[in-house]
Amino acid sequence: MNFISNIISNSVAGFVEAGTRTVGGYAGDAIIRAGDLIESTGRGVGTSMASRKIPLASQIRKKLTWLLNQVLKTLRPVTEIN
Repeated sequence: MNFISNIISNSVAGFVEAGTRTVGGYAGDAIIRAGDLIESTGRGVGTSMASRKIPLASQIRKKLTWLLNQVLKTLRPVTEIN
């Protein structure tokens, strides 16, 4: 009787172990897929921002250049007096 009990116990333990591995594998795959989705979304956003970055940088440079020129125009009379 003990022999049969051990066989049943080992079989159940094997099923539980296989089930745990299977569920763990599914969970791991789901986490990997979620990570891949986050990475690809981040890349898409980054690529989109990079393509917009150049015109934005150009606009910022133009505005800063204009501002610097205004400051220099204001300072020229002061420096000419001295």
